[in-house]
Amino acid sequence: MVKRGLLVSYYFPPVGGGGVQRWLKLLKYISGFGWEFTVITNNQTHSSPEDKTLLQEIPQNVKIIRTQSSGTVETFKSKTPFLKNSGYWQRWASAFFHITDSRSYWNDTSRTFLKEEIANSKYDVIIFTLPPYSLAILASELVKEVKCPVILDMRDPWTINPYKIYPTPLHRFLDERREVKSISKLSFLISAYESTFHNYRKRIPNFDSKKILVLPNGYDESDFKEIKSAESFHGSTYNLGFLGSVYSHLNTPHAIFEAIEKLKQEKIDVHFHHIGTSVYDLLKLAKKYGIEESIHTWGYTDHKRSLQILQNMDAVCLILDDRWPRSEYTIGGKFYEYLRLKKPIFALVPEEGEAARIIKNTNSGIVLSARDNDQIVLKLRSLLLEKQQFSWEGIEAYSRERQASVLNEFLNQII
Repeated sequence: MVKRGLLVSYYFPPVGGGGVQRWLKLLKYISGFGWEFTVITNNQTHSSPEDKTLLQEIPQNVKIIRTQSSGTVETFKSKTPFLKNSGYWQRWASAFFHITDSRSYWNDTSRTFLKEEIANSKYDVIIFTLPPYSLAILASELVKEVKCPVILDMRDPWTINPYKIYPTPLHRFLDERREVKSISKLSFLISAYESTFHNYRKRIPNFDSKKILVLPNGYDESDFKEIKSAESFHGSTYNLGFLGSVYSHLNTPHAIFEAIEKLKQEKIDVHFHHIGTSVYDLLKLAKKYGIEESIHTWGYTDHKRSLQILQNMDAVCLILDDRWPRSEYTIGGKFYEYLRLKKPIFALVPEEGEAARIIKNTNSGIVLSARDNDQIVLKLRSLLLEKQQFSWEGIEAYSRERQASVLNEFLNQII
């Protein structure tokens, strides 16, 4: 018998990025377990990079409803000259005027389409995936209005997310209150991180009575079948790859650039490759260290192209600077594709965080504090010159196909 699900996701192809791929890949494989999904998504893509190649992976039995938004996201960039070249202050200004997030206007639009779709079709489950976190408010409101289970999927943590900016303690207080109120009303939760649920157990009464599933992000084996063998970019040089967005804090590569400068003085030529977008001017930062010729910015590329570039690296880099609060509570979707590429991971992350735990358990790389400059130079030199051996043990647990099977079991138990 066909089972039917309704997914509410603000981001969906042709929008690109790591967050989009979580549900794109789950839909791709869960259809093999007798599920048919309808997706309600936002039609505006102007504020996000596009990857139209992802459209080819949407299963034919997935119905997509693209809504016309009833509002606009305030960027502040074009209206305030002071903010024009400051990624951090743009985000600070947006956070100041929008409690929770600036996408909350979409709740009104999606609510209308939701009610129409529910009235006209029967669904076994309704799933909201966030961010944007304001969707959790809509999900909690819908619980009493529908007969089928309403499930919240958290691709990232909410108020403990280190990338989230709170301009004042009042902003944090109000957002935390919204978080607790929304999560308290929901009985079914999925999270990409164990730490999210550990946090809720401390803050939400009777949280253990909820039905929960930890479903990490992962990799799709089919994405790696067409990747060609590695080729050297610069002959005798060493290449370190970084995939994903560089933000105005938490994951800027200051420590890596400093290490490249010091290794250059030792006649060890290390090149840093960034594939993705950045609110930080990496070439300007490189000039500060005198290593402009060693820094390569590829910009945003389609998903498979980015994996091909990483295949040519000697190692890959993950940065979550432990000088920033809550840096232990996130990882990022690219991390699991790092694992599948079986490239040594040079991780500047909190030693007690989830990323460090997985790297140690899978024996897939080196974990250091981003503040330990001497060790960063020492370990990067050792990693590149001595060709250390890693085993990448048990990474099959993070395949998207396996995760779709786990999700199917969870949904079957609920319905």
